[in-house]
This record gives sequence, C-alpha cells and structure tokens, in this order.
Amino acid sequence: MSHGSATVVVMATPAFTAASDALNIAIPIMPDPSQRAVIELDDAASAAVIGAPGSGKTSTLIELVADRVLARGWSPESVLVLSATRSSATRLRDAIAERLAVPTLGPLARTANSVAFQVLRDAAVRSGDEAPRLLTGAEQDMIIAELIEGQAADGTGESWPAPLDIDLRRLAGFRSELRDLLMRVEEYGISAESLRQLGIAHGHPEWAAAAEFMTVYRRVLAFY
Repeated sequence: MSHGSATVVVMATPAFTAASDALNIAIPIMPDPSQRAVIELDDAASAAVIGAPGSGKTSTLIELVADRVLARGWSPESVLVLSATRSSATRLRDAIAERLAVPTLGPLARTANSVAFQVLRDAAVRSGDEAPRLLTGAEQDMIIAELIEGQAADGTGESWPAPLDIDLRRLAGFRSELRDLLMRVEEYGISAESLRQLGIAHGHPEWAAAAEFMTVYRRVLAFY
C-alpha cells in the first residue's frame, strides 16, 4: 500500500462480518492483537491476511479503511476495496460508508470487473472513441439462447457433433460453457478461423462448430 497520488487497493473476501445483525450497519470493533497488527501497518506496507470464514477479516478490512481515512487523513478517493462479487461489494460499500460517515465522490468498494470496465471506458473517452457497453452474463446468455433457437428453427448455422444435439444445446449448462469458451477466445485474441483450424488439427469438431457460432455471435454483438 502507498499513500499520495496512488490508489490503495485492498482485496476483500465475499464474507461480511462487520455489521450489526439487526440493522446491517457497520460498527467499530475492538480489534484483537492480530487485527490491530493489520490496521497499524505502515502506509507503504503490503500484507496478505489469511483467516477462516467468520474470523474477522472483513471487520479488520473496514477498520483498516477507517483508520486510513479518519485517523491518518487520507482522502477517501485514495482507497479502493475490491470484492469478489457484486453483492459482497454492495454490502462492503454500505458498511464502509456507515463506518466513515464522511462524504465521498464514489463507492469505495467495487468488483474487479467494475474497475476494469471503468478503466476501459475512461480510456475510450480520452481517445474520443465511443464508450464501451458492459454486457452482463444474463444478457450474453439470452443472446446465445436466441441464436441457438433461431438456427434450430431455420436449419442454418453450425453443425455440432454428437452428442451436442439441439436438446443439449438448449440447456443452461451448455450455454454457460459456450459463453466461457467465447470469452476465453476473445481474451487470447483467437480468431474464429484460428479456432476452426485448431478444432480440425486436434480432432475437436465442437471447436470448429463453436467457431462458426462465434462468427454469428460477434456480428450480433455489434448491434448492442
């Protein structure tokens, strides 16, 4: 962690233990020696805090943020807590806001995906490009389901090998795995043609079928 112009990023687990059960409002804790050791870390220190669920890691995290802002005078905008899921980030954001009780310019707890999208959007704005739009997993699943149904209805599209018939391709599990494959292909910059060739070379006809599907999928995404 460092202070000044740099942002302090703290990783959080999905567990949430620093709240009143009745009011769901974060309250100050009386830290034990191990928690105090984390909270009192130097500004330039880095640390990995390990503990079982319910051991107080999230409580310690909230108090660490409170210490930096309320005791050490850090700007709230210099602290960012990353959480694994949107629901846990929301709970952390509310808990930190209640604990600090000071104005902030934005949420202090977010998911890594949210931060990454913000970086891309800011870069697009600075370069004069159109800002990207973030598709949720549910939206991607809906598009894939509609494409599967449309191609089944008109008899077009990719030729999936057995046993990947239309009944199996309608299953949510298949759509989820296909979506993951498409995301990994995008991540590694693999073209549809390259994926098709890989499928042929390695004896995976399902990759070749997915490559054909990916071509149509990318074309549809251009309209979103």
